[in-house]
Amino acid sequence: MFGRAVLATGAPPWQPDIVEYWKSAPYVLNFMEREGYVFKRDLVERIESGAAGVSEDRVAGLRGAMLKSSALAKFDPCDLQNSRLRALVSAVLDRDAWKLLWIPPSLPYYTAFGTPYGDPASSAITKVLVFSNWRFVPRAIAGLLSYETERRIAELADEHLRYEDLSSRSRRPLLTFSLDEQGEPRDLNHLVPLYPSPSLCGLLDPLEAAKHAAAEGRTLDHKTLLQMASERVAELLPMSQSGRGEREDQRWYGVAMLDADLRKHTHETRDWFDQRLPWSSFVEANSDDNSGEGGFKIHADKLIGLASSRDCGKMPEDIVRVLAKVTLGSPAVVALRSFRRLALSQGVAGYPAWLLDAAARVGLAFRTLFSQPDATILTRALYGGREERYWEAMLDHCIAGNLQAVMDEHVHVLRESLGVATKPPEETIKRIADEIVLGMTLRATVLRVDDFEVGNALKLAEKQISFRCRGALRFDSDPGEDGGGNTRADQVRVAFNSPFRPFVLASTAVGQEGLDFHLWCHAIFHWNLPSNPVDFEQREGRVHRYKGHVVRRSVASALGLAALGDTEVSSDPWESLFSIARTLREDGQNDLVPYWVFNGNGIFKIRRYIPALPLSRERAALGKLRAALGAYRIVFGQPRQEDLLAFLQSANTIGDLDTQLYAIDLSPGAPS
Repeated sequence: MFGRAVLATGAPPWQPDIVEYWKSAPYVLNFMEREGYVFKRDLVERIESGAAGVSEDRVAGLRGAMLKSSALAKFDPCDLQNSRLRALVSAVLDRDAWKLLWIPPSLPYYTAFGTPYGDPASSAITKVLVFSNWRFVPRAIAGLLSYETERRIAELADEHLRYEDLSSRSRRPLLTFSLDEQGEPRDLNHLVPLYPSPSLCGLLDPLEAAKHAAAEGRTLDHKTLLQMASERVAELLPMSQSGRGEREDQRWYGVAMLDADLRKHTHETRDWFDQRLPWSSFVEANSDDNSGEGGFKIHADKLIGLASSRDCGKMPEDIVRVLAKVTLGSPAVVALRSFRRLALSQGVAGYPAWLLDAAARVGLAFRTLFSQPDATILTRALYGGREERYWEAMLDHCIAGNLQAVMDEHVHVLRESLGVATKPPEETIKRIADEIVLGMTLRATVLRVDDFEVGNALKLAEKQISFRCRGALRFDSDPGEDGGGNTRADQVRVAFNSPFRPFVLASTAVGQEGLDFHLWCHAIFHWNLPSNPVDFEQREGRVHRYKGHVVRRSVASALGLAALGDTEVSSDPWESLFSIARTLREDGQNDLVPYWVFNGNGIFKIRRYIPALPLSRERAALGKLRAALGAYRIVFGQPRQEDLLAFLQSANTIGDLDTQLYAIDLSPGAPS
């Protein structure tokens, strides 16, 4: 089809790599930029000049090779038209990664049966890094993969949505802080997932509960854990002063949390609320949040006043169940628990204001995440459809996603990857919180591509096609969807190095040297093969690094929670696991094991995808490249078995090398 399209455009025969363009991406004429591609520039010039080569019956072959903006607007399925892209969709979306807002933890503390995170297939999901030789390929991957992600989410929600309905400008956020006609807060419960309650933080630690269950040979599930939390919450509530009147007052969810803190952590709670550093900065940035008077500040002040006076109605009957969810799933409480674990290990007791600051900022970042249209639609479809209780569905999503385990793991890797392990605790935790917030608050970017009208003549449409990119991004700067300026490449890198979206990052050679993408990724797509083994090795070195995702998964699957035994509450579970793994290495092994290489039970490995087409030049070049790569790695004493074997076999076929010289005889009685 693309061949007919090339003929239709009247492209001169000297244009290079036309077939390579077609093999590398679908809808090439749409996604290819005019800058840097003579083919596209000449085509546009011929269209604008009315050249005969792009008119009349010669354009008939182009219809199937062009994006159809009308079909995209209706959220119709888009024919991917490219085997490589289909392979990528199979590796990511067909494993139901589109149902997740973050990568599942390497060491889950419990199972969440009946949710996408509880599906055994989800434990194999990792982020994917794609390298291509052409700049238009990352554009096609980011646009089409993000489109397909959101199309599946819309289909799951069964809301008959159009593509434009997922724009942040088209949907009203559900976690706002608006005021009624009297200037009173409409819903104090929107503060519930954002408040870092010390009382709930210390009420129940999912890690400790999971360790006890593992020691007894049991596997903990989220319903059992919720029951445990409910029993402890019931003891925490001020039942003797449960409110007045017969009508349930749902403001109690937030008031009860703060009331417990004012009773149990009086000095620390009042000290933090007097400063209110993270919330005050949020007030300044959101003074027009549907109120015109700083709706967030009014909500926060109202909550403080009610907690002091307890001037509320009757406690809701489900308050124990809801606060149990807050204990396990509130992003602010989860972050506080992870940060406090780190602070305790460095000798910091209690809940100083700077610790609460860091947790509150992470909680606000989760508000941004769950306010994204795709996250909102997905969360309501899977965890609760009531708009007025979306904050509770958010808690359910966080519990199902084992958020505490994810946060503990992410804090551990950031502490070392940011180089703050030896810094003072306050500086360390602030820097980690900064990185978490930056990675989570990345807005969707807008990718604009040319739209063509194919009628009696080929024309450029006046309006370009806009793709909303979040599920997959390209490693570049693109305008943000909200018009707040360009999203920089370094912001994209931080987001990809977090467990949160995007799950796919596509890059040209600009991303293959000197950058780390290994924190939550151990799958790499060589979309187009590099010309030499050094570049090949540079690409794979981006995801095969110190304590990378594949290493952590291998350590966790081999040792598990039971290996943690009686480690202290204050200890970092990942620090303990790697210390244990270090004792298991064989004589003669150095610190590459277990920090860079740990085979464990062999389940997790670096995934290498080379989607070379049958009978293509790349398929023929692959054997030579693998052989050269095997030889290249031998120099460093780190041969990959399959590459080394390919090298030995290829060398033997030309008579240069006898593979028997490299064979190790393991038969009985063989000389040692």
